[in-house]
Amino acid sequence: NLFSDKLVVALGFYVPNAIGAAFEEDSVVRYHLVDSYYVTGAASLAVAWQPLPWLAVGVTGSVLYMRAHVMRHFFPRLKGVDLDFMFKGDSVLELSGDDVSFGATLGFLLTPLPGLSIGAVMITRSDFELEGEATISYGPSTGREGGLSGTGRTFMFLPWTVQAGINWQVTPWL
Repeated sequence: NLFSDKLVVALGFYVPNAIGAAFEEDSVVRYHLVDSYYVTGAASLAVAWQPLPWLAVGVTGSVLYMRAHVMRHFFPRLKGVDLDFMFKGDSVLELSGDDVSFGATLGFLLTPLPGLSIGAVMITRSDFELEGEATISYGPSTGREGGLSGTGRTFMFLPWTVQAGINWQVTPWL
């Protein structure tokens, strides 16, 4: 609490998004994905204010860090051009990158009756330009060793989100 019970400030560190998967090299999805993850971490400063006994309003500002890594078999088609002569179907594409973005959240909590609460929140869109190393390692069927490497850039975003909910506390235990 800051200065009174009606104003609260909080600092938070959390992971709002994390997803990953890994499949065997001989899996039927090998052209789509072998090993991949996307993780977003957040550092947030939140302020909540209760101007009336039945109304609370909160706002949050966040610094978001996204890291991505993708490894998959390289399906040798690029914009309709067949590159099978160079890469075959067993070459491996590996991409990684990270970026920092910003986001904000606005929320309301209404308590019109004892035991009944209605809440809503709006979360802004956050855009990321993930830039990092990109490599294509030649597969055994190419008859070559090594591969190609450079810088890759991928654009990702966390979309606008609007959420709402109603809670009815039937008893103190339910």
